[in-house]
Amino acid sequence: MPTLIANHTERANANADFQYIWDQKALAEDINGAEQLPLNEQARVAQRKDQEAQYLAIENTRRKAKGMEALLSLDEMFDTAEDTAAEGSESGSEEGPKSMDDEDALITETARILVDAINLSGPVMARARVR
Repeated sequence: MPTLIANHTERANANADFQYIWDQKALAEDINGAEQLPLNEQARVAQRKDQEAQYLAIENTRRKAKGMEALLSLDEMFDTAEDTAAEGSESGSEEGPKSMDDEDALITETARILVDAINLSGPVMARARVR
């Protein structure tokens, strides 16, 4: 019988959004853990470009897994987000996500873990007090 942890691990490993979160976390830890920073301006610019390329690769991996078009630069991602926000405010629509894929992966997985916990605890019957 699968456990809560096994179910979660299986779902998380198959979820592109979780992979994205873990990859971004690992890159941020690498960047924050650097003990030396170059003082040379050219070296700093090269380092920043390398980090941006790594973030772009992580984003494009997620986009490919979700069947979306790859981005050529991080600027495209921010331009697209601004365009989408502008379109939503022009139409007066403040709708939430359109599908489960658009929702936050962490919130969705939290709900799934809760369902697993309920299912593992066995049948539950509500009891009403009769007065």
